[in-house]
Amino acid sequence: MEISGDYTFKAPVEKVWAILMNSEALKNSLPGCEKFEEIGPDSYDMTMKVGVGPIKGTYTGRISMADKDELKHYKLLVSGQGSAGFLNGEGLFDLTSKGPEETVVNYKGRANVGGTLAGLGARMLAPVAKKMGNDFFKSMDKQLQAETESV
Repeated sequence: MEISGDYTFKAPVEKVWAILMNSEALKNSLPGCEKFEEIGPDSYDMTMKVGVGPIKGTYTGRISMADKDELKHYKLLVSGQGSAGFLNGEGLFDLTSKGPEETVVNYKGRANVGGTLAGLGARMLAPVAKKMGNDFFKSMDKQLQAETESV
C-alpha cells in the first residue's frame, strides 16, 4: 500500500523541522499512542490503540528516524504488530520553504500489512492511512502554533 500528499505549515522551515524532530510532539501526534519510550538516538518503542473499520486493537512496535538532512529531508521507519496483524513501513518527508513564513512538507509512504489487516485490502486501508497522516500533521501544526504563541 502506498500513500502520498503534502501539508503546508504557516511557519519557517527551521520551526517546522524542530517540531517534527521533537519526540514529545511526535508522541502527542501519533493516534492512540499510549507509550512512547526512547531506546536510542531517533529510535522509540511505542504502544498504540487504533482501529481500522471493525478491527480494533493494541499494537506494539518501533519508530525510527533515518537519513536526516537537516531542514530538508528525513525517513521515518515504522514496524508494529498486534492481534489483527502486522505493519512494516517507511515514509519519506521532504521540507520546502515557500518564503519566510511557509513550509510545505511533501510525504510519500509505503507499508506492508499482514494478518487480518491485510484482509481489509488497500481500498479500505489507504483512506484510513491518509486520514491518520492528515491528523498527524494537524496535531503537529497545532503544537507548533501553541509553542509560537507562548514565546
